Amino acid sequence: MLAGWAATPARFREDANAEQDAAGAGYADRLVIELAQNAADAAVSGAVPGRLLLRWTPDRLIAANTGAPLTDAGVLALSTLRASAKRGVDTAVVGRFGVGFAAVLAVTDSPSAGSAGAPGVAFSAAQTAALVAELPSVAADLAARGGHVPVLRLPFGCPPLAVPAGYDTVVELPWRDAAASGLARELLAGAGPELLLMLPGLEQLIVDGPDGRRDMRCSWDAEGALLDGRRWLLAAAAGPLPADLVAGVESAADRWAVRALAPADGQLAAGVLWAPTPTDEPLSLPVLLAASVPLEPTRRRVVRGPLADFVLARAGGVIAELAGRLPDPLPLVPTGLGAGDVDAAIRRAVSAALPDAPVLRGRRGRDCVLLELGAAGEATVALLAEEIDGLLPADWAAPVRATALRALGVRRWGTADVVEFLAGLHRPPPFWARAYAALAQAPDREALAALPVPLADGRLVTGVRGALLPGEGLPPGLAALPVRLVHPDAAHPLLAQLGAVPATPAGLLADPAVREAVEASTAGEDTEEGDLALARAICTLVRAAGASAADQPWLAALALPTVGGGREAAGDLLWPDGPMAALIDPAAGFAVLDPPDWLDRETAAALGVLDRPALLRLTEVPLDPDRHDPDRPGLLDLDGAEDWLAACAAAARSAHGANSARPDGDPARPDGDPAHPDGDVLPDVVAVRDLDAVADLPALLRLLAADPQLRAAIVEPVRVGSGHAPSYTAWWLGRHPVLDGALPADCALPGDPLLAGLFRPAPAGFDGQLLRALGVRSAAAELVADPDACGDLLDRLADAEAAPTRAQSRELYLLAARAWAHRLDQAPDPPLAVRAVTPDGRLAAVPSAQAVVVDRPDVLPLVLAAGRAVLPVPLSAAPDVAALLELDLAGELYWPRPGPGVRTPVPAVLHEAAGGPEFYQADEQLGVPWRWVDGELHATAAGLPAGLAWAAGAWSLRHLLTQLAAAPANAVALRLEADLDG
Repeated sequence: MLAGWAATPARFREDANAEQDAAGAGYADRLVIELAQNAADAAVSGAVPGRLLLRWTPDRLIAANTGAPLTDAGVLALSTLRASAKRGVDTAVVGRFGVGFAAVLAVTDSPSAGSAGAPGVAFSAAQTAALVAELPSVAADLAARGGHVPVLRLPFGCPPLAVPAGYDTVVELPWRDAAASGLARELLAGAGPELLLMLPGLEQLIVDGPDGRRDMRCSWDAEGALLDGRRWLLAAAAGPLPADLVAGVESAADRWAVRALAPADGQLAAGVLWAPTPTDEPLSLPVLLAASVPLEPTRRRVVRGPLADFVLARAGGVIAELAGRLPDPLPLVPTGLGAGDVDAAIRRAVSAALPDAPVLRGRRGRDCVLLELGAAGEATVALLAEEIDGLLPADWAAPVRATALRALGVRRWGTADVVEFLAGLHRPPPFWARAYAALAQAPDREALAALPVPLADGRLVTGVRGALLPGEGLPPGLAALPVRLVHPDAAHPLLAQLGAVPATPAGLLADPAVREAVEASTAGEDTEEGDLALARAICTLVRAAGASAADQPWLAALALPTVGGGREAAGDLLWPDGPMAALIDPAAGFAVLDPPDWLDRETAAALGVLDRPALLRLTEVPLDPDRHDPDRPGLLDLDGAEDWLAACAAAARSAHGANSARPDGDPARPDGDPAHPDGDVLPDVVAVRDLDAVADLPALLRLLAADPQLRAAIVEPVRVGSGHAPSYTAWWLGRHPVLDGALPADCALPGDPLLAGLFRPAPAGFDGQLLRALGVRSAAAELVADPDACGDLLDRLADAEAAPTRAQSRELYLLAARAWAHRLDQAPDPPLAVRAVTPDGRLAAVPSAQAVVVDRPDVLPLVLAAGRAVLPVPLSAAPDVAALLELDLAGELYWPRPGPGVRTPVPAVLHEAAGGPEFYQADEQLGVPWRWVDGELHATAAGLPAGLAWAAGAWSLRHLLTQLAAAPANAVALRLEADLDG
């Protein structure tokens, strides 16, 4: 070497410059790394476990390692810049050309090295300077450099060095100065275990320094390394380099190698690229990456070119492989911007490799599914982990992972996608209960409504709305019902939130499908037990709900078995040997029930089977028959229902008319509802059904009267508008001979003498309220108020078979006239006959044309003389009676005018008592006792008192005046006696 410097001073300058650079601060931080690299190389070369001891002492740094001993070739490599003894060594684990050992010059001017049992080699700046000073050719350069010489170019022999026990080779670095000692102390403190990962030839690194002793160990297996108890995963690849890539590249080997490591727990910060020692090329991905890329002489920067691009491209596949082995590979998915051109090249390579790499649980990204269900994600993932291939953990749905997952092509499922997937599954009911619990907090409620729902009958239907949830107390045995009854093992509150309805017994009966099935149940003919499953389920519901055909008439359409075979609707059946079985007309078409062992008498009656009389209960019944649904059982199935509705409508109009005017002029609505001004809906109707099928109506009435509920159907009227009308049952019975063969309207209760002889006495055994509800008469005053009843009463008065008294007839005509005096337009039709007094004095029924009503007493003799019968009514009521009965008023008939009489003064005693005219026309040939014509009195002597009383407007004094005319002397006593009258 000295000869070379002497012959070529330029070589001295070159070596001095290179070594001066290596000794500078630019390589100071590589001291530990280069020592570790040499130890790793020795371990690989010696095929032994690599161990390195770095011991700081006050005067030097000692580095001891295991492995191949120092050889002459090794010494030559140490003393020749950019030469190496590593040709043919696996470049995947060792370094190549560089300035590795020169890093020791950062802390020392006299390094030495040696293996156990062999002489060592030493380098010395002082010794080299002394030798170089003797060379005139480089003296000037040496002086210019202040005596600095290339330290590592002249090796000197030295005695064997003390190698620490357990090691094969030692390097000793005496401190150049205190600053060098401090620098080494800092470098040792920063020496980390990653050296063991990136230099796989090393298994142990002991740092024994002033700050304590650290023992770092690393063991390797096929999957990676265990470093100080922490698991690291490894992916590596190597292969030959194309010849055209290494041509002309000084430091290139003939193979490429890439190693990538990451801790299994994923906790790693981004670092720098290793080659295999750390460079200054930053990495943005959290991975330890070593790649055999060409470096600048400083070994800090990558030399970009085809060779580097080739190796960096292979790094993408290695990192993708490593990502697939991590529990969470997403941090290794490039997102955002790179940290430099080398990092950008690596990121591009990784991005190109990831889509086809099985990085997500052994699957490619496009083969994986991520559920985006918010709070429902974790539970749903747990539920569907066995159902969906490639299902990713729920916490991967966090927004910070979204970009990485998109880059991998992961399919993202929302609520609707999950529901669509579930629709293709067929699982037992408990699975669906878990599914509903998992999805309870899913964000898209509308999509959840399409969830599959397992039913009690084994079906799996799509959609929650319309499903029925089994509620508490729901009886078993309902599988035959054609309803969407949720299987009890699948029930969950989410279904109720999505529109499912609790399936109470009453709720099931309200389902339209149940009603339709009942109404269609008579379509079949068989009565085998299996075919009656629907009937049995309905009976179970009816018992549990306390329902009946009275409230839900369609229940009476349920097909039940009959005696002799066949099936009939429950409403057309009789309970065998029941009370109604003895009353129903055999021709009415009823069959006899053959009750199965699961059908009791009470339930059968609730279904409409006639045991005792059955009720029908309806609400909101339209008065207009055209508004009733003809396809549904109801009121119009009852005999005469349309006529009864017409009667109720008439009652509504009557009540409306009676209340149609108020003081403020606003017409009053009978029910307070502008939509129903005439009360066109009956709010509640209760009726006994099948009355027309009964043969023995009196016996039926006794049954009805003895049962409080049935009796109420008679006596309680229906509300119509602001008024009331008789119940349907009372209306129908009132038109049939239910009272011992008599119509109720032909009978009367005892108590009103005015009705005696006109009506049959009501039979005993019934209370008055019931009889009155049926139409039994109780008081004349009530009869005359109703046009129909009043007309009937007037007809009865004129019945030849009747025998009313004169006073009775007189009072009844008066009552009727007074009732209708101001409402003749609504009055009953006038009778064809009346009860009147004939000219011979008999009270008899006479044709109306033969009777008159006397409205003035002076023509009464003329009426009788004309052979006309006279109604026994007072003069005060004569106009009203005549108008009601459409009879002639006697005063309005033509009578001959009287001739002139003798103008005669009225006796003073009579005039004083009555007043009136002072003169009268005396005429003993008048033919009648008296006449009052054109304001003048014509009278005989006998007729003068009565005529004067009429003329004076004091008709009640006629008897007093007659007495005074006969005995004028008794005038005082007679008048005083008259004063005593009321």
